[in-house]
Amino acid sequence: MDVTNEILAQYLKYPKLFGGNVGTNNFDALSTPFDILVDGKLPNDVTAAQLLCLLYQLGVMAVPSTLSTVTDITGAVLDFGIGKLNPVFKNAGCPLKVG
Repeated sequence: MDVTNEILAQYLKYPKLFGGNVGTNNFDALSTPFDILVDGKLPNDVTAAQLLCLLYQLGVMAVPSTLSTVTDITGAVLDFGIGKLNPVFKNAGCPLKVG
C-alpha cells in the first residue's frame, strides 16, 4: 500500500491520461471497463485502495480491442499473470479475476 500511496501522490501532482496511441495523433483514453476512469483520468478524490484495484485490473484484464493494434496479450499470458497476482491481491478488497 505504501507504493500505491506514492504512485497516487505522483499521479495527482502530474496527472497523465491512461490509454495508448492507436495511430498518428490518435490517443485512445481508457474509460470502460474501468469504472474509476473518466475520459482516461483518475478523479481528484481517488483513494489509494481504488488505485490499487485499478492497477490490479490493468494487470489481469485483456487489452481493450481499441488498443489491440499496439499489443496482443494471449490468454496464456493473462492466466499466468492472474496466477501470480491473485495471491498478492487476495486481501486487498479487489474483486479477483478467475483465470
